[in-house]
Amino acid sequence: MAVAVMVVGIAVPANAGERRLAFAVAGVVDKVLVRSGQKVAAGTPLAVLDLLPLSAVKRAADAGVVAAALDHKLSVANMQRVRQLYDDLSASAEELEGAESKLAAAAADLAHATAEAEIAGWNLDHGTLRAPRSGVVSGIPGYAGLVVNPNARFTPVVNLN
Repeated sequence: MAVAVMVVGIAVPANAGERRLAFAVAGVVDKVLVRSGQKVAAGTPLAVLDLLPLSAVKRAADAGVVAAALDHKLSVANMQRVRQLYDDLSASAEELEGAESKLAAAAADLAHATAEAEIAGWNLDHGTLRAPRSGVVSGIPGYAGLVVNPNARFTPVVNLN
């Protein structure tokens, strides 16, 4: 999955000085928080997606990190135990390699779970469309209930001058 790095969403020039703003993540618009003609400062929330699905994915990803961290901790302890047995000539090289393999897999699972949680957090943060700069709202093509999917097509929600 490719992730584009952006601060507040997608901005596409419409005409001189105007920016058509859209969400960087897919979802359903829950609320448009501004009205046409309103002055806004940089960082002002303009619209919000229904955050329930994004929050649920973040909670699941966080739980995955906890589980992977516990599995990694157990694999570290097992590796130490098997290494001591190997050093005491009570475990084979094959058992030691098996413990090393399980530890490497647990480390990879933890890294993967951590990355998923970071992406889920980024998506949740980007469920709120914010003004990239100060300006005046020049139009609101978006509305509550609008389905947005930046991977399918560009769907502006708020225009900003």
